[in-house]
Amino acid sequence: MVEALSFGKLLKAQRRELGLTQDEMARRVGCAPITVRKIEADDLRPSVQVAERLFVGYGTGVLLIWDSASGQLLDQWRSHSQVIANLALSPDGTRLATASWDGTSVIMDSVTGDVLKGFFRHTDKVWGVSYSPDGKRVATASFDGTVRVWDAASGKELLLLPHTPPDSPDRQVVTVAFSPDGRRIASGSWGPPSVALWDAVSGEKLSSFDVVGGANTVIFSPDSRFLAVVSPSSAAAIWDVTGREPRLKFTLAGHTGNTTSVVYRADGSQLATVGWDGQIKLWDAATGKEVFTITALGAKGSYAAAFSPDGNYLSVTEMGGMTQVYLLRLEELKALARSRVTRSLTLEECQQYLHTQTCP
Repeated sequence: MVEALSFGKLLKAQRRELGLTQDEMARRVGCAPITVRKIEADDLRPSVQVAERLFVGYGTGVLLIWDSASGQLLDQWRSHSQVIANLALSPDGTRLATASWDGTSVIMDSVTGDVLKGFFRHTDKVWGVSYSPDGKRVATASFDGTVRVWDAASGKELLLLPHTPPDSPDRQVVTVAFSPDGRRIASGSWGPPSVALWDAVSGEKLSSFDVVGGANTVIFSPDSRFLAVVSPSSAAAIWDVTGREPRLKFTLAGHTGNTTSVVYRADGSQLATVGWDGQIKLWDAATGKEVFTITALGAKGSYAAAFSPDGNYLSVTEMGGMTQVYLLRLEELKALARSRVTRSLTLEECQQYLHTQTCP
């Protein structure tokens, strides 16, 4: 088993190496300054994601590989000299693309950790990375104001997409996503324009729009018709991108703190959001109406969420260093409750935990 220094010590060392204050670091990663302070003090730990093997970008450019069942650290792979800001698995799961503050992206074997293709180079930090649906291309987003598209097999640069003007004082492009149909690319930035849409083949800029506070995350709906945008200072918003000009469809307003993550269910019927308030909310993707709210068990706020492929479970990573998996199908939830509780639930408990108006 590989031993490692605490995440807090590594983060602190990396922040100082970059000459950043805790507030500046918090802004760049889209979290509250108190979170950075607690992590550096080792009051908060990085969490272990629920998956067969979990890839975590460590503060020193090292990937940690965990066994999700036991929590055992299996291995660590060094692929960069600075922070690994983002990761993307290829559609077939055999390759892993990275995005690093050292200004590069590499493609690794997801089993052995061998670097297969690298380095894709920008002139500043790389923050976002995304595979095309066919796995043949990789898109990267950088603080140099550009999105670049690469041939995943040869490493050749195919497209250079200038998200922000060269003379812009705030050029940080932090997120990028291919549409599931492979026809478009969305990119997001902290500076104007917040979001841009591109033709994935020609590189033509199709449209752009701004959101308050900029964009931390952009995610297409499974049918490629809508784009979910998460801002570091406002609620998640769903945009209709079927026409030439994107139109705001609705805002998922309900969290009492900032929304930190939004994800689509694979069938496109629902969305899930999490935020600093410790609430997990499910929404009807067609109407934007809230379906129900779950209070995260850690109640310390959450920063990431993911549906299982069948949409029956939702994993949520909390600020306190845990990943919880929640049952979403009512019948399975009732069965689990019957197998574990030693008394009848009260009406209030049924309403809170089973999301029913009467007890079954």
